[in-house]
Amino acid sequence: MGGLTRVVAVLLALEMIGTTLLVKVDVGLVAQGGTGAEIDLALLAAFVGLAILGPGLLSVDRAVGIEARQSARAGGRQPVPAR
Repeated sequence: MGGLTRVVAVLLALEMIGTTLLVKVDVGLVAQGGTGAEIDLALLAAFVGLAILGPGLLSVDRAVGIEARQSARAGGRQPVPAR
């Protein structure tokens, strides 16, 4: 939705890795008190997904030309010519 989606997603993913390692390493993945790293890992997965998939069709990145326009029907792939 916003600008520079892939760059920001990578930076936030790195930040989540650092935060999880610094703050939650002593608590563990699932803590008894409800302060585990579940939400941190879910956010990390979302940021990695955004970094890999990129912005959607209705995004600022595509409108400005930062991301290449791809055909929605072809799923971004070029069709193979028939022989």
